[in-house]
Amino acid sequence: MSSVESRLYGVASTTVTTMRVLGQMSGMGLVLLVLVLVMGSSTINPVDYSDFINSVSISFTIFSILSFIGALAALAGRKKGK
Repeated sequence: MSSVESRLYGVASTTVTTMRVLGQMSGMGLVLLVLVLVMGSSTINPVDYSDFINSVSISFTIFSILSFIGALAALAGRKKGK
């Protein structure tokens, strides 16, 4: 918010909120995609806990990699701005 003029605070706030919601929706979509690819159409019951834990592990790995890439991009953008 500090990088925009005061008259554009509403636009900047709306843009940040939109990006946050889009990130949440795409994250949930990716989690569900991994869950369906690993577990298929079976329900989550004690027999399938290993598949469920495997899908959660894959999701965490994907999001860890994406977070690392995002941190690198933020650091690269920070150096360019100076």
